[in-house]
Parts: sequence; C-alpha cells; structure tokens
Amino acid sequence: VYTLLKGLEKIAASADIPMLVCGDFNSTPASAPHALLALGKVDPLHPDLAVDPLGILRPHTKLAHQLPLVSAYSSFARGIGPILDQQRRRMDPSTNEPLFTNCTRDFIGTHDYIFYTADSLMV
Repeated sequence: VYTLLKGLEKIAASADIPMLVCGDFNSTPASAPHALLALGKVDPLHPDLAVDPLGILRPHTKLAHQLPLVSAYSSFARGIGPILDQQRRRMDPSTNEPLFTNCTRDFIGTHDYIFYTADSLMV
C-alpha cells in the first residue's frame, strides 16, 4: 500500500487530476494499511507494526503520504435521508466502513475499499 501511495503522490505532483484508489487490499479497517490509506499515516504504536519478522517495514515515521484521500463509504455514511439510514445500519459505526465486503466460509469482513481525493471529487 505504501508503494502504491508513493507512486500516486508522484502522479499527483505532476498533474492536477482527481484520483480514485479502489481495490481489495486484504486489510481490515483496524489494520495499519487501512490507517495509511484513510488517515495518511500509521501510528508508530499500531499493533501491526510490532510484528515484522522479515524486517521489511519502513521506519514508522516514513509510513505516511500527502494525498487527501477519503473513504467513499464513510462519506456516504454521513449523508441524510431514509435510504441512507438503512445503509448506515450496514456500516460499522466506529469506522464508517461497511460491516463486510467479503463473505466466505472462512471470513466475513471488510477488505475492499474505495478512496477518492477529497479536494477534487465529491461523493
């Protein structure tokens, strides 16, 4: 995720274009990759950073990006109206992400996300 975001930062620096970052990131809303996408940085005390058996994680201070990304799901959850109230019941109130985007025998949860640049797009 970090490498993807750094590449997108380079593109954003060379052209003023709106961006959508979508995909199956195999990361739950409580994970460090989700924090990096949604918040622009990872807290150095995040539990995911304590487990790095291969020593591949960058220094915690460098796990950050400058893109103004916002979750499309969480933006949608802030709306008003009866249909939105129904949708809100399908969202995790602590993260404003869906309760699940993946439902299999072995896993029910959220792995799929849609982020957009808030300074150039609106949901």
